[in-house]
Amino acid sequence: MRAMLLSLTVVLAFAPGACGSMAAGSDLATAVEGRVWIAEAIGGKDVDDGAKVTLKIEGGRVSGKAGCNAYGGPVEIHGDHIKFGALFSTKMACMGSGVMEQESRYLNSLQDATRGEVRNDGALVITAEGGTIVYRGE
Repeated sequence: MRAMLLSLTVVLAFAPGACGSMAAGSDLATAVEGRVWIAEAIGGKDVDDGAKVTLKIEGGRVSGKAGCNAYGGPVEIHGDHIKFGALFSTKMACMGSGVMEQESRYLNSLQDATRGEVRNDGALVITAEGGTIVYRGE
């Protein structure tokens, strides 16, 4: 009888919904691996129109577009903890009101990131010291 109760407890622990905001049996690394995510908001501000900001994590590396320039570098994910290593970016100067400021804010937020989650609504939220970055899957 005890073995049966223990088995039932283990099964319920891995039942859908038991992992909070991520799909059952997945973790942050699995949920984001290989998908392209498009930023909607950076530090509470909507992403400027026409400045596509993307993130893709694959094989321990991150890459994407920061609005004007491409960027990339190493990333480590353990549970819901996320840490971006030294990021590189191209150095094009882009015209447009606030595009370069937004790009700088975005890259700094990635460098300061500490946690990530995929919410029930499908949004990826990366939390940094200066606020959050909210993405939607492409």
